[in-house]
Amino acid sequence: MAVTQSEHIRRAIALRDQRPLAVKFLDWIRSRPEGGIAVLFFLVQLTCIVAALLWPDSFRYLSEANIAVTLKAIAPLGIMALGVGVLMIAGEYDLSNGSDDFAPFTDGLLSDAGLPARSSAQQHSSPQLDATGSLAGASADGSARAAVVTDIVDAFSTAETDFDLVFRVDGKSSTFTFDGTLAASGDASSGVLLHPKDDADAPPLFSVDAAGETRAVHQSTVLEPGTYGLSVWAFARGTPDASEASYTLSVSLKDGEPGVVPMPLPAAAGVGLIGLAAVGLLTYKTRARKAATGQ
Repeated sequence: MAVTQSEHIRRAIALRDQRPLAVKFLDWIRSRPEGGIAVLFFLVQLTCIVAALLWPDSFRYLSEANIAVTLKAIAPLGIMALGVGVLMIAGEYDLSNGSDDFAPFTDGLLSDAGLPARSSAQQHSSPQLDATGSLAGASADGSARAAVVTDIVDAFSTAETDFDLVFRVDGKSSTFTFDGTLAASGDASSGVLLHPKDDADAPPLFSVDAAGETRAVHQSTVLEPGTYGLSVWAFARGTPDASEASYTLSVSLKDGEPGVVPMPLPAAAGVGLIGLAAVGLLTYKTRARKAATGQ
């Protein structure tokens, strides 16, 4: 007797429904990411509770003070986690920012100075908008520093700060000007890169790196309509003498191409008449010389 596909599927469903409750629970855990997180949380809590009951004087996990501190810490973190969770589930988790609501940005991170591996990074950036709300330029500075203690073999640290700007040139060409300073010492580097975003295979418009030196950078180029990305970075890897990298920059965007100034019509006509007169005078002298030689 032949077994059809529908009968095969019905048998598989029946066997799945006949699974023991423990097997269904394990399958649920394996098939859902939140299942594994819930089991891990339960095991950690169970371990901490058992340890607190066995050693109440040295491991005070169940003490009133510890519970109060834990609940106080959970409240703000839980509120933020709920908001982020809703955004991620709804598919609306987006950190992009348009030029119409650009604002200055400042951030800094610093590790404990007493650690065997230390690092720090900071950045301050500010865009500039013209009267129409379009991007007219930006300024930024950032630094990264990393150090390690030589007595500890496995000590490792890195620090990095990046300034990334994506913008679009519409309508007509614009002049992009970059002025800045790149510095790096020790096991560190800094650099700047301007590249078109519309063509992934297109070469960068300019790229400058600095390692073990301080470089002043001035670049100016005409950008045709399209999307462009500016990336500036400073990276440092921990060394006993501390490695440092930094950048300071100022960029501007202006309409048109510099150095090409149209000549007014009267002036252009005057230059043309002078040129024609000179050609005519030379032609007359040449013919007169030939005539005199022929006589």
